[in-house]
Amino acid sequence: MNESQSTSGPNYKREFEKERQRLAQLWDAYEDQEKEVNSLKDKVHQLKETLEEKERIIRSLKDVLQTRDTENRELHIELTALRSDKSTWDPKVKDLEQKVRLQQDQFAKLYKLAEDLDMELKEARAQIETRDRWYKKNILVMGNIRRAMEDREDMIESTTSRGYEQDLDGELTKLKPTD
Repeated sequence: MNESQSTSGPNYKREFEKERQRLAQLWDAYEDQEKEVNSLKDKVHQLKETLEEKERIIRSLKDVLQTRDTENRELHIELTALRSDKSTWDPKVKDLEQKVRLQQDQFAKLYKLAEDLDMELKEARAQIETRDRWYKKNILVMGNIRRAMEDREDMIESTTSRGYEQDLDGELTKLKPTD
């Protein structure tokens, strides 16, 4: 048995050693795989977080897009209404523009007439001022002429009251031409 034990002893040790190495390799492989699994779990966790973040971004972008679509539709409806209003108001605006042009033309004519009248008024005032200056300058002379005429009339009256009128009539008939 000694021989068989010695033969089986080293065999057993060798196999034990092989088994131990194989188990060490398995353990190393297990640890590597566990590390890889943990690494993959971390990566999966990161990817899930990234995915959730991207889904939040997509949801917010969809909300923004939906809001803009709604706003775009409302603006399009408003634009259509404004175009309709524009087509309704365009003839009225053109009519009002035509009336404004007519009123402007009439106002221009009226303004020209007012300027002409103002010039005539200034000329008339200047003429009146000239007349007034002449009158003030010559009022004494005219008063003297009036008094001279009154004196002359008095002289004529006094002469006719004395009988010179008959003599004068006789003299005048002599001067008339005969037919």
